[in-house]
Amino acid sequence: MNRTRLFILLFIIPWYSVFSAPIHELLKASERGNIKKIESILKSGKVDINGYDKDLDPYIGNEGEPVGPPTTEGYGFTALHWAVYKGHFEAVQYLVEHGANVNAEKPDEDVMTPIFYTGGNEKIIRYLISQKADVFKKDYLGYTLLYKSVSAGRLDLLKMYIDLKLDVNEPSNNSETPLHEASYRGYDKIVKLLLEHGAKVNTLTVVIKQIPPMSSGGHTPLHYAVLSGKLNTAKILLKYGADKTIKNGDGETPLDIAKKKGNKELIELLK
Repeated sequence: MNRTRLFILLFIIPWYSVFSAPIHELLKASERGNIKKIESILKSGKVDINGYDKDLDPYIGNEGEPVGPPTTEGYGFTALHWAVYKGHFEAVQYLVEHGANVNAEKPDEDVMTPIFYTGGNEKIIRYLISQKADVFKKDYLGYTLLYKSVSAGRLDLLKMYIDLKLDVNEPSNNSETPLHEASYRGYDKIVKLLLEHGAKVNTLTVVIKQIPPMSSGGHTPLHYAVLSGKLNTAKILLKYGADKTIKNGDGETPLDIAKKKGNKELIELLK
């Protein structure tokens, strides 16, 4: 017997058997959007539709590929997490209709529910919301779904979350608001929409030591716009009442930052 066959017999087959338990088969089928396989597994009655891998998830791979070594990717995912993450709308529907918990939390530090893994898929987002997904939860960094829509530059999703009454001023764990995020990125349409719906234009981030260029915090959205050189964004913020005299944790006004960066247009604007 050659070494390869011996290795397979001694290690691969026993390992594969362990990771072929019903819960892992359900996770694989859901990741692939294989509804027939999902249905077959659930009908066996041997698996909890809301179960998750309690150790390491097997590498799932593409249809027809062998199961690979365990990884931490997808740790704690339920079948619904996987179907949502991979964008399999029909599988998402099937799982929910058969008892999948739309608010199932991962058992690790991020405790994120399936709706956080949509990748901006509006069809799946709207479906999960129609099935009572909690849109007011935060991830482990304190980001709301509204904040994440701002980070992604998704004006359409932002409008939806505003309509659902999510707070436009809800800060993350590091005290940045959605307006800080939009201002730094120069998402002018999003900046305007946030301001039109009550975003506070002069909110300060907490003064703590961070990675440069935002070394000590205490920044307003205007500071952020200047830090990233967003001239038009700065104009919008000023139009909505941004105070250009506020100093950050380093004692700098937005004008001081503009001078440090040598941005002539922003210097002229902020004089």
